[in-house]
Amino acid sequence: MGTAGEPTPRLSDVWELYEKHNEAGLTGMSPDQLRKHKNSRQRAIKYAKQQLTDIELGKISRADILRYRTWWTQKVKSERLKAYTANRSFSDMQGMLTVIDDALHTNYKEVWTKSRIKETNANKLKKRHPFSVDWVQTRILAEGALATMNLDARCIVYIMIETGMRLGEVCNLRPQDIRLDDEVPHVEVAERTDRRQKTDHSIRRIPLVGAALWAAKQYPDGFPRYQDKADVASALINKMMKKEGLRPAGGTHTLYSFRHTFQDRIENAGVSDRMQADLMGHEFGRPVYGDGSEMKRRQALLESIKFQWAEPIE
Repeated sequence: MGTAGEPTPRLSDVWELYEKHNEAGLTGMSPDQLRKHKNSRQRAIKYAKQQLTDIELGKISRADILRYRTWWTQKVKSERLKAYTANRSFSDMQGMLTVIDDALHTNYKEVWTKSRIKETNANKLKKRHPFSVDWVQTRILAEGALATMNLDARCIVYIMIETGMRLGEVCNLRPQDIRLDDEVPHVEVAERTDRRQKTDHSIRRIPLVGAALWAAKQYPDGFPRYQDKADVASALINKMMKKEGLRPAGGTHTLYSFRHTFQDRIENAGVSDRMQADLMGHEFGRPVYGDGSEMKRRQALLESIKFQWAEPIE
């Protein structure tokens, strides 16, 4: 089913064809984003080749895909994996084949559709729990609680606590994104050409208050140590928090839980759904970037709910 003059592609050709015909779709990623994107898709190809052999794409039947899904179902059960792992592999293959089909006028993707594994209580991803406000106040922000963490990582935590930003958003702040001299000191999750934000709605401005304002003043140029290395920061901070007993026992708390805590705090403050969405970077109709008066409203809200925190004495 390939175009005339080209050899019929096999599973082993999928990444090369996808990369060749998806130049526009791969632009704007940072090196680490591109690495993750490629690794995930090459892993999907590897699994498919292991079970289906390096078969021609046009010879893969629906029966082959159903057999492959059965293998994944058994793998998820026996290895206690999450359905997400299998479904990500299927969706990666479908995404690559969509690009190839569009370029080559083929229909390789069709047999791969409707292949997702059903999620159950046993195999679905666990929901991350937010930290309680009391836990953050009395444990995370207690004097010396984060002393074994390097200052870069400590300040990243402080900014996440009071802004609700994603870890990757904080790690990749640039000097121009940290606006300490504006009337309302704030950080900006900006549209960029050198990396992709999670969604278009992620673009936003968030006032800096309390511990986050202090942390930003320590690093007005951002965090070069963790630039495009959020995974490194995540592993270090989560490991330290576990070691120091800063994650409640029996829960599913991680560094990302600070974002959930932030959302609970602004929701409990009684603000509009619109302001919640604007601060969190969630979709809510027409986006509001944040003019002067809007930024003051956001600042007033965050000042009213900020944690009590004593600035370290040098």
